[in-house]
Amino acid sequence: MRLRATSVVVLLFLLSPTTAWASDHVASIFGALSFLSGSSYRGGQFGLEISAPTENKIHDYLGFLVDASVNGGTDAGNPTTKAVLLVGVRGLYRTGDGQGRLVLFSHLLLGGHRSHQGAEVQNGWAGGAGGGFDVLIGSTAFSGWAFRNQYDWVRVAGKDSLRASLGFAFRFKEPPSP
Repeated sequence: MRLRATSVVVLLFLLSPTTAWASDHVASIFGALSFLSGSSYRGGQFGLEISAPTENKIHDYLGFLVDASVNGGTDAGNPTTKAVLLVGVRGLYRTGDGQGRLVLFSHLLLGGHRSHQGAEVQNGWAGGAGGGFDVLIGSTAFSGWAFRNQYDWVRVAGKDSLRASLGFAFRFKEPPSP
């Protein structure tokens, strides 16, 4: 099951930049509630995506992502906290010939974690792959809001989990041409 899910995410990531229409933004900030599957861990997630403007407009299809999350709960009666900081790349696809309200994305992430379980502290590598969608809900010439639904397969402290996130993204747009 894990190989099939990973294969789908990798395929979406590889195809997104080559088939996408312009996403119209150069940066976004994301804040959300996040949940780890198979546990009672709940928490928050913060993301920052930045694309460097280029003449060939590759930033419309590809961005660099910083993703941080903190989830907490109890595990066998012990209070547990998992903090994760990941960086990676994101491919984008905007529906409707680049004018639609739906933006699909997929990403690959790598970074580190710090986990506390009772008095025990563990640090190590973390990674993930996932995707989701933005539904654009407000827009001006230079910025706009979007509702974001994101799902990631993350490996933290030696355990694989599905992380679901629901929140809002504030998208900074490229200034319109004169």
